[in-house]
Amino acid sequence: MSENSVLEILLREDSKVTVQLYNMQGKLVTDLFSGDYKQGINQFRIDNTELSKGIYYCRVLINNSSQTVKMVVLK
Repeated sequence: MSENSVLEILLREDSKVTVQLYNMQGKLVTDLFSGDYKQGINQFRIDNTELSKGIYYCRVLINNSSQTVKMVVLK
C-alpha cells in the first residue's frame, strides 16, 4: 500500500459497513470507517502515513457478513 490507498466496496443494497485494521498478531490497530452507506460502489480512503511497515489485515463487515483482506505497507 502506498501512503494513501483506496478500498472500493460494491454494495448490492444500502448497508451498515465497518472497516477495521488489524496487525499480524490479530490486535485491532484502528477502526477505519463505520456507518451507513448507499447501494453501489463506495470508496474508502486509507491514510497509511501513521502505520509502520508490515502486513495488516483489513476486516470489512457488511451487515451480518465479513471479509478479510491482507494488506502490505511499504515505506
